[in-house]
Amino acid sequence: MKLVVFCFLAAWCGSLVGASTSRPTTRPPMFRRKLEEVLGHLHRVKESQQHNEKTLNIPPQSFKDRCCVSTLKYFLENLEKQFNASQDKLYRSLKQRKTERALCPSGDIQANCQTYNSHPGTVQVFFERLQSFIEEGITRLSMK
Repeated sequence: MKLVVFCFLAAWCGSLVGASTSRPTTRPPMFRRKLEEVLGHLHRVKESQQHNEKTLNIPPQSFKDRCCVSTLKYFLENLEKQFNASQDKLYRSLKQRKTERALCPSGDIQANCQTYNSHPGTVQVFFERLQSFIEEGITRLSMK
């Protein structure tokens, strides 16, 4: 009797292990919703900054996947410094760990990522590049 119970218990535990390993480790729909929320906040901020003629440093047009976290931190620093946005919904949404995991699932792989001091641009270009960065993350999630 004990042997039969032990066999059933072993089979049940084995089925649980098999079921838990077959599940995906990330939940793309949840991350996608988060990035779409951030994109909504970005559109509102972009509209309010439409006529701002400030010049600031921006990242290049193409972003390297290996420097994703660095690029995100760069955008956050500029939002905080240039726009005093630490209390803004866009800034708070971008700063959340969930947003970072959605945009940069593997984190920074390369330690020597490019600095963006040599790329001056307008506020409009800054927000367009941020929008492209977020849209790339949504596209990446859609492919999974």
